[in-house]
Amino acid sequence: KQSFPLQVIRVQRTANQAPACIFAGVHGNEVAGTEAALSLIEALAKDKTLYPHTNFVILPLVNPWGWERGFRYNFAGQDIARNFALEGTQETALIKALLAREHCQLVVDLHEDSTHSGFYLLTYANPDPAFTPKLVQEVANELGIAAAENVPQGVYQIAAKEFATNSRPTLSQYAREQGVKQTYIIETPMELPLEQRVMIHRRVLDSLIKN
Repeated sequence: KQSFPLQVIRVQRTANQAPACIFAGVHGNEVAGTEAALSLIEALAKDKTLYPHTNFVILPLVNPWGWERGFRYNFAGQDIARNFALEGTQETALIKALLAREHCQLVVDLHEDSTHSGFYLLTYANPDPAFTPKLVQEVANELGIAAAENVPQGVYQIAAKEFATNSRPTLSQYAREQGVKQTYIIETPMELPLEQRVMIHRRVLDSLIKN
């Protein structure tokens, strides 16, 4: 039998502050999110002044078995991202326990998309409805990379009915249901070079963390 531990990196910048919680590599074949999470960890370690008022809990690789094989699913052929309800998976059980323990103030799940030609941002909650589409457009203009065109303004806002009745919530929706006030999923297009996809993740993360 093989064992693949899930590594958790904690960065403590300030006392009595709930952390920003970042997850990547839920799908083993979506590598840009893991690269972006590792890049952020390295930057935080090198620069003690980076995000001086924010604590972090980062899981850079939720699905190490799938990542090692370039495979979307886990060892049991389960889609971790769609198993935060029902019977769940070994990975979702660990993440649920972590969310209960950490009381995250922000959850961001880094993903990739093999079908859309632009990047987009899924959100389950934000007090300002203009924030997400504005952020997507700012990043698109700044990096010269298109936002996805077949979702409104590169953004998919979950309808209240779907949110309430979805029997297979994502990590971000599960976190929202547990009381995390702001939860997001970043999706980058696999057709772009890896360096550009990592750049998108880092740039969107930067704005989400600062806000």
